Amino acid sequence: MGASLTHLLPDVRSLARSDDNVRILALARDRWIDYPRATQAFELLDRLVRIPPRQRMPCLLLYGESNIGKTQVIAKFARRHPPEFDEIAGVERRTVMSMQMPPTPDQNRFYNAPVRAWSAVQS
Repeated sequence: MGASLTHLLPDVRSLARSDDNVRILALARDRWIDYPRATQAFELLDRLVRIPPRQRMPCLLLYGESNIGKTQVIAKFARRHPPEFDEIAGVERRTVMSMQMPPTPDQNRFYNAPVRAWSAVQS
Protein backbone atom coordinates (compact mmCIF):
# COMPACT_ATOMS: atom_id res chain seq x y z
CA MET A 1 0.00 0.00 0.00
CA GLY A 2 2.15 2.83 -1.27
CA ALA A 3 -0.57 5.50 -1.37
CA SER A 4 -0.13 8.57 0.85
CA LEU A 5 -3.64 8.16 2.33
CA THR A 6 -3.77 11.91 3.05
CA HIS A 7 -7.56 11.76 2.96
CA LEU A 8 -7.45 9.80 6.25
CA LEU A 9 -6.73 11.03 9.77
CA PRO A 10 -3.11 10.37 10.83
CA ASP A 11 -3.96 7.59 13.32
CA VAL A 12 -6.14 5.89 10.71
CA ARG A 13 -3.37 6.10 8.12
CA SER A 14 -1.11 3.92 10.26
CA LEU A 15 -3.94 1.46 10.71
CA ALA A 16 -4.58 1.40 6.96
CA ARG A 17 -0.93 0.49 6.43
CA SER A 18 -1.16 -2.41 8.91
CA ASP A 19 -1.47 -6.03 7.88
CA ASP A 20 -4.84 -7.59 7.07
CA ASN A 21 -5.39 -9.20 10.48
CA VAL A 22 -4.85 -5.92 12.34
CA ARG A 23 -7.20 -4.05 10.01
CA ILE A 24 -9.90 -6.73 10.27
CA LEU A 25 -9.75 -6.66 14.08
CA ALA A 26 -9.96 -2.87 14.03
CA LEU A 27 -13.11 -3.05 11.90
CA ALA A 28 -14.74 -5.34 14.47
CA ARG A 29 -14.41 -2.79 17.31
CA ASP A 30 -17.35 -0.74 18.52
CA ARG A 31 -17.37 2.81 17.20
CA TRP A 32 -19.29 5.85 18.30
CA ILE A 33 -21.03 7.91 15.64
CA ASP A 34 -22.57 10.99 17.20
CA TYR A 35 -26.11 12.04 16.37
CA PRO A 36 -28.33 14.90 17.62
CA ARG A 37 -30.56 12.88 20.00
CA ALA A 38 -27.51 11.32 21.64
CA THR A 39 -25.99 14.77 22.15
CA GLN A 40 -29.27 15.89 23.71
CA ALA A 41 -29.24 12.87 26.04
CA PHE A 42 -25.61 13.56 27.07
CA GLU A 43 -26.46 17.19 27.85
CA LEU A 44 -29.37 16.14 30.05
CA LEU A 45 -27.33 13.44 31.78
CA ASP A 46 -24.43 15.87 32.38
CA ARG A 47 -26.88 18.34 33.93
CA LEU A 48 -28.17 15.63 36.28
CA VAL A 49 -24.67 14.60 37.37
CA ARG A 50 -23.82 18.20 38.33
CA ILE A 51 -26.74 18.49 40.78
CA PRO A 52 -25.37 18.74 44.35
CA PRO A 53 -26.21 15.83 46.66
CA ARG A 54 -29.65 16.10 48.23
CA GLN A 55 -32.28 13.93 49.88
CA ARG A 56 -33.97 12.89 46.62
CA MET A 57 -31.53 12.82 43.78
CA PRO A 58 -33.09 12.97 40.33
CA CYS A 59 -32.72 10.09 37.93
CA LEU A 60 -33.52 9.47 34.30
CA LEU A 61 -35.30 6.68 32.48
CA LEU A 62 -34.13 6.38 28.90
CA TYR A 63 -36.56 4.42 26.79
CA GLY A 64 -37.33 3.84 23.15
CA GLU A 65 -37.59 1.28 20.40
CA SER A 66 -34.99 -1.47 20.09
CA ASN A 67 -31.72 -0.79 18.28
CA ILE A 68 -31.73 3.00 18.44
CA GLY A 69 -28.62 3.40 20.61
CA LYS A 70 -29.91 3.65 24.18
CA THR A 71 -27.42 1.13 25.56
CA GLN A 72 -24.52 2.77 23.71
CA VAL A 73 -25.45 6.24 25.01
CA ILE A 74 -25.53 4.98 28.60
CA ALA A 75 -22.32 2.97 28.20
CA LYS A 76 -20.48 5.99 26.76
CA PHE A 77 -21.83 8.22 29.53
CA ALA A 78 -20.74 5.73 32.19
CA ARG A 79 -17.23 5.63 30.67
CA ARG A 80 -17.12 9.45 30.93
CA HIS A 81 -17.85 9.11 34.66
CA PRO A 82 -15.77 6.18 35.90
CA PRO A 83 -15.84 5.15 39.56
CA GLU A 84 -13.26 6.69 41.86
CA PHE A 85 -11.66 4.98 44.83
CA ASP A 86 -11.89 6.92 48.10
CA GLU A 87 -8.61 6.09 49.87
CA ILE A 88 -9.79 7.48 53.21
CA ALA A 89 -13.11 5.61 53.34
CA GLY A 90 -11.74 2.60 51.49
CA VAL A 91 -14.71 2.47 49.11
CA GLU A 92 -15.38 2.98 45.45
CA ARG A 93 -17.66 5.92 44.70
CA ARG A 94 -19.77 6.11 41.58
CA THR A 95 -21.63 9.09 40.23
CA VAL A 96 -23.37 6.96 37.59
CA MET A 97 -25.20 3.69 38.01
CA SER A 98 -27.02 2.14 35.08
CA MET A 99 -29.13 -0.94 34.57
CA GLN A 100 -31.13 -2.55 31.83
CA MET A 101 -34.71 -3.49 32.44
CA PRO A 102 -36.07 -6.71 30.99
CA PRO A 103 -38.14 -6.18 27.85
CA THR A 104 -41.33 -7.28 29.61
CA PRO A 105 -40.83 -6.55 33.30
CA ASP A 106 -43.36 -7.48 35.92
CA GLN A 107 -43.55 -5.46 39.12
CA ASN A 108 -41.14 -7.73 41.01
CA ARG A 109 -38.52 -7.64 38.24
CA PHE A 110 -38.97 -3.87 37.89
CA TYR A 111 -38.20 -3.20 41.56
CA ASN A 112 -35.45 -5.80 41.83
CA ALA A 113 -33.46 -4.57 38.82
CA PRO A 114 -32.03 -1.53 40.65
CA VAL A 115 -31.14 -3.70 43.64
CA ARG A 116 -29.31 -6.18 41.40
CA ALA A 117 -27.50 -3.31 39.63
CA TRP A 118 -26.48 -1.81 42.96
CA SER A 119 -25.28 -5.22 44.20
CA ALA A 120 -23.12 -5.57 41.10
CA VAL A 121 -21.64 -2.13 41.81
CA GLN A 122 -20.91 -3.03 45.42
CA SER A 123 -19.15 -6.34 44.69
